[in-house]
Amino acid sequence: MKKYIFLILSVFFFNSAYAQDPHFTQYYANPLYLNPALAGGEYCPRIITNYRNQWPMMAGNFETYSASFDLTLEPIHGGLGLLILHDDAGNGTIKSTFASLIYSYHTKITRKIDLLTGFQVSSHQRSLDPNLWFGDQIDEIYGFVYPTQDDIVNGGIISKSYLDFSFGTLLSSNSFFLGLVAHHLTEPEEAFLAAGKLSMKKTIHGGAIIKINEAVTQTSGLLSGDTYLIPNFLFKSQAQTEQINIGTTITNNILSAGVAYRRSFMNSDAMLLVLGFQKDALKIGYSYDFTISGLTSSTGGAHEISLRIQLPCVPKKIILNPIKCPKF
Repeated sequence: MKKYIFLILSVFFFNSAYAQDPHFTQYYANPLYLNPALAGGEYCPRIITNYRNQWPMMAGNFETYSASFDLTLEPIHGGLGLLILHDDAGNGTIKSTFASLIYSYHTKITRKIDLLTGFQVSSHQRSLDPNLWFGDQIDEIYGFVYPTQDDIVNGGIISKSYLDFSFGTLLSSNSFFLGLVAHHLTEPEEAFLAAGKLSMKKTIHGGAIIKINEAVTQTSGLLSGDTYLIPNFLFKSQAQTEQINIGTTITNNILSAGVAYRRSFMNSDAMLLVLGFQKDALKIGYSYDFTISGLTSSTGGAHEISLRIQLPCVPKKIILNPIKCPKF
């Protein structure tokens, strides 16, 4: 019964209210989704994949997949990126997919401060499968017991396509980073059956880079390399909702660990634990959301996995300082 009620409420919400984007706990491990200015931020080509399973104990959980590729090209003074994301809400009831092309212009403001400015164009496709949730009567044991007679629903899967544009900028140095992003600048119509816009999403994110143990550079194994403490924050607002993340990460050449707290203006949401491991060109991150809202006992939190593969660099002149965002 919970499954059917959840699906009905989900469909009602997505067709009558302003839609909201999926979110990632490891948002710095999905840089192109966070801010288009980060395209080419590592100079060398990289491939990144992300998977999130939110509320796995509920029948209508949310699963989100993303993959991206980006690199820096000296002749165009910046980075190029390709981002693909797929979101599945309610076990296939509502599916959303988009593909984005991104260009980020890189320039230096001073010898130690870089400015990156990103432009993103996306093609979106949303689909609704009425067979998974529509019916004329609901039995508390058997669920939907009679098929619907609605002509629109019986017409099959309903879909919606549209173009979307976003913009982002980032200031970065060896001691801080600060980004501003505006996704969905034109607020395109994305509702299936009635008027409903994809609201603009406004994001501010940033942090500091603090070297806390230079002596570790002389050691080997898991403790090799400089150790950094990176306190960071994220604030985003979309339609009538807002999200605040405050956390910190400690990282060296191999290991990374972090904790964070996520909430809205009105309610606490989750405590976040992030762990990461890096070996040569491979970086793997795992995070878990400990739900602390009123849904604590029923959701199962959220699991998230990130995988980053750093490809070999083409020899070139480095024009920017490395961006030391949290690795995971």
